[in-house]
Amino acid sequence: MSHPDVLFVSYQDTLKLLTVEAAMKVCEDVYRMHARGSVVLSKPPSFKLDIGEGFNNHWHVKGTLLKDIPVTGVRMYNYYDDGKRNTVGALDCTRYIVLSDPHTGHALAIVDEHLVYGLRSSAAAVIPCKWLGPVSPKVLGLVGIGAMGTNTMRCLLTQYRFEKILVTSRRPETREAFAGQWSKTLGIPVIATDYSGNTDFCNDQTSFPVDYHLVPVRSAGAHWEEEGAEWADPDIDSAAARMMEVYSDYPAAVVRAANGQRLIFGKYSTEAFGATIRSRLAEIRASLFGTGNLIFPDSEN
Repeated sequence: MSHPDVLFVSYQDTLKLLTVEAAMKVCEDVYRMHARGSVVLSKPPSFKLDIGEGFNNHWHVKGTLLKDIPVTGVRMYNYYDDGKRNTVGALDCTRYIVLSDPHTGHALAIVDEHLVYGLRSSAAAVIPCKWLGPVSPKVLGLVGIGAMGTNTMRCLLTQYRFEKILVTSRRPETREAFAGQWSKTLGIPVIATDYSGNTDFCNDQTSFPVDYHLVPVRSAGAHWEEEGAEWADPDIDSAAARMMEVYSDYPAAVVRAANGQRLIFGKYSTEAFGATIRSRLAEIRASLFGTGNLIFPDSEN
């Protein structure tokens, strides 16, 4: 008996195929399938093979059948965890979904699950907010801004227009870089420490910089203590004053945020950054070989 070749969907393919909006729609559709009783789960729901000493290796396998489509399949992932390093969400762990036709048992597809895992997990948590949460919230608080926190914010942004997003992370430089990047992208006023990489795009015209004091880095927070390193500790009074500026004249704060958005898109977009790299490479080639017979590839190539 013949059947179609198995489709392989790589990680790069999923980046092109799966959007945040699509993940939200699929998760909501599957919730409705659960309500109709048309989802069949494996028994037990999860098979696990955890090998500790000598390997620190973990296999997890879960299966289901969706009658409404219909399709059946398993998701499997294998990761390393020695208590210090955990690769469960990283690209270097094994993550695949294997899909089959439930009427014939024929294999349909093998799908890389790295992107699907992150977006699906976040979308599944956000969908209930659409039906049970506030109608028009203005402030979002994120505790943790790793892949899950970032994807959760992206999912929420398909439903709400926030005026302010408050984030926290164990590392000051991480949360400040996150705030700078996403505030400029979303056009939301930025309040960030006036230190280090932030100063590349945060100034009095594009954001609300906060004063700081340099303090020693402790081993509990990072591994640089022996080097005598310091990092910025935001000044509380300065931060409070900047918050009051945004609160007391929000329209003006939005104008400042728009300035920052234009800066990011004008200087750090893919096109702008590519042009900068091309220009620098041309300068290097010219300094090494002269400009006589050099041909630089077109941007399309």
